[in-house]
Amino acid sequence: MWKFIKGISKGNKLATHSSKICMDIINFLIRNGYDVRMPDTAAIFKESYSLCLFISMRPNQNPDIFGSMIVQANSILQDWLVKVFKSSYQGYDFVDAVKGVIDSLPGYSDAWISDLTKNNQDKMGQSLDQWVPAAVSHFIINVEHWADIRFGHSPKNFAPTITAIIVDHIRQMQ
Repeated sequence: MWKFIKGISKGNKLATHSSKICMDIINFLIRNGYDVRMPDTAAIFKESYSLCLFISMRPNQNPDIFGSMIVQANSILQDWLVKVFKSSYQGYDFVDAVKGVIDSLPGYSDAWISDLTKNNQDKMGQSLDQWVPAAVSHFIINVEHWADIRFGHSPKNFAPTITAIIVDHIRQMQ
């Protein structure tokens, strides 16, 4: 029973920080005059979820705790995304679209983590603390690449702003 409860607690933390990182980045873009749409929010959300999931992982973590963490986080995040999209696009039902985003998270985060480890072979066998800077860098590179494709350039002060957002949330997660 304690494993389930511990997993729920970790799932709440994963959901909270994934959503806050996403919201902080989206709000930065909107404040700076960028037209952010639903697919943009989903793209940044998948990146923030993958980063937070990676930070939440522990070597030899009990699979029951990890499983309940994922289930709890996904449940909370699905509800959160529906609310975010409904407040922006009133009159539409986003449950199916959000379910598609949530259902894509395992594959997306697996690929994200695989790409991170492939590009950082020198860190294999090191503690999570040694991986955090590489994970943050991986996140920033991915989000800047998305911005370059979406807007034709990366917004001014984007990398320092993203870094500050992420570092703040990582401190709170640990």
